[in-house]
Amino acid sequence: MSKFLTAAALTATLTLGTGFAMANAADAPKPEPTNQQVFEQECGLCHGKVGTGTMMLARRMDKDKAELAKRNDLPAAYIEYAVRNGLNSMPAISRVEVTDQQLEQITTYLTRNNK
Repeated sequence: MSKFLTAAALTATLTLGTGFAMANAADAPKPEPTNQQVFEQECGLCHGKVGTGTMMLARRMDKDKAELAKRNDLPAAYIEYAVRNGLNSMPAISRVEVTDQQLEQITTYLTRNNK
């Protein structure tokens, strides 16, 4: 066998092997995001440490209660109502924007420290 054919066969084998490995990696299931990750992804822009929602809550109430992730007094039903219906400056968030499963994860995260 010539060197050219051997190199071509090796290249084809490596290309096919790499494509197969890449396809398997792409097909591998991604781990489910944690409750905290869902909160940070869906709510963090406004309700993170320096978000607009946090700043507005700090003006309306005790500054210790402005950052939602640090609170321990938010009832799940209140969170669900505020998300789906809006509250004060917060707009209503549809099931297209945040699914019911994501809302459940957010609620679970925000109520994790409740007394």
